[in-house]
Amino acid sequence: MRKKSARARRRQIAPEATSTLIDSTLRWLRLDDTVRGMRAMRAFGEAAGPRILARARAERLRGKTLYIRVATSAWSQELHMLRASILERMKDLQGGDEVDSLRFEVGDVEGLPDWAVAPSAPPVPAKPQTTTPLHDSVHAALAGVPDGELRGWLGGLLARAARR
Repeated sequence: MRKKSARARRRQIAPEATSTLIDSTLRWLRLDDTVRGMRAMRAFGEAAGPRILARARAERLRGKTLYIRVATSAWSQELHMLRASILERMKDLQGGDEVDSLRFEVGDVEGLPDWAVAPSAPPVPAKPQTTTPLHDSVHAALAGVPDGELRGWLGGLLARAARR
């Protein structure tokens, strides 16, 4: 009888979805409640729209209740009347299904993020262009690269190589 190799004895693991891996990692880091709250606040920002976001912002998620800070008591009453339609729109958004009720509190809304637009990544700083002369054939080859940023990186790389 033939022995199985270590590779054959190893348990076969089925591939997992990335979202499953991320969720399990967040649970392991104990950040799942924080991310759940941020998703719910973002869902409120998308469901509410710019008119409401000018005067109300999602503040925190406790359990399944999303706390909303509003600028005035009049806006609190108005949003109380719109609560069902906002919750309905939130159910269709990622993170909105975590919210069962909205609670409104009067306060300053300017210090809170509006969660309407995802923050963009900071721009990558441009690398300084080197001035080491290259052969004409290299310039001709670089001129054929349509992407200007890639052309700059390749030119810098070739210039550094030429200095050595």
